Amino acid sequence: MAKVSSAREDLIDAAVELFRARGYEGVGVAELLEKSGAPRGSLYFHFPGGKEEIGVEAVKRVGEVVAGQFHALHESGVDMETFIDRV
Repeated sequence: MAKVSSAREDLIDAAVELFRARGYEGVGVAELLEKSGAPRGSLYFHFPGGKEEIGVEAVKRVGEVVAGQFHALHESGVDMETFIDRV
């Protein structure tokens, strides 16, 4: 059975890391491709909207992670002061 390409996820992972370090404007498509190891054709296959579409997916990914962290902290039952300190 053929391995499913991870290019889409690899590109999003690379975008999250690079955008966090240098911001959206500080990162080019060529660098996203290099960091992710994805072939150029896969970028426009998975993200026909180019870098902007990758940016949207990166923001969604980070938002999901942060929301999960807030939820886990809330579920831990800490008091409000501890919750605020940890956030």
